[in-house]
Amino acid sequence: MIVAHRGLHCNSLENSLEAFQEAESHNLPVELDVHLTRDGEVVVFHDDDLTRLANLKVKISSLTLEEIRKINVRGFHIPTLREVISLHIPYFLIEIKHSYKVYPGIEEKVLDIASSVRNFQVISFDFDSLKRIREISNAETGMIFVGKVKWFLPIAEELEVNWIHPSHTLLFEEDVKSKGKFKLGTWTVDDPEEFLRVKRLGVDSVTSNVPLKVKENEGKG
Repeated sequence: MIVAHRGLHCNSLENSLEAFQEAESHNLPVELDVHLTRDGEVVVFHDDDLTRLANLKVKISSLTLEEIRKINVRGFHIPTLREVISLHIPYFLIEIKHSYKVYPGIEEKVLDIASSVRNFQVISFDFDSLKRIREISNAETGMIFVGKVKWFLPIAEELEVNWIHPSHTLLFEEDVKSKGKFKLGTWTVDDPEEFLRVKRLGVDSVTSNVPLKVKENEGKG
């Protein structure tokens, strides 16, 4: 499975509705990032604040959805998770950026919205969020981390995740052999030769900023 990282944004903005619509047109799975607004709405955006993309030193969590709707982000707007989930996309990887300790109730809100589709996985670097998801749901979950697979397997077992997602830069044959019962995804692979390398290792999913480019090599190797 090749996953479009923050949508297919060659001609649009990462995590914009247009980027996900473009991924939809190519029948690509997508990865996206979610935060909570001040009034508790789940929106799709990578950063905690708007500095990088809108030159505004303001946090997503300090704004209401109505306020966010008015912000022009390089010609695009920040969508809600509900808007993105409504698209006909084959599979969603929904990354919760911060757990309930920062965003009270975010796990429940994400699950409620995503329940309209079956084809999703909740992923996070935040282990508290993954633990909370498992406490309240049997939804597919994935643990993202930077490090050797063997270091994180005990945590993955404890969190009862379905997937592990190590960085491709630290993924080698011994890691694949040691993954046990877990499905294995990796990120973020933009080089076609590196894609072939991890594909030969036998990973189950590869997340890329240029999914169409690496997809050209899918039948090779």
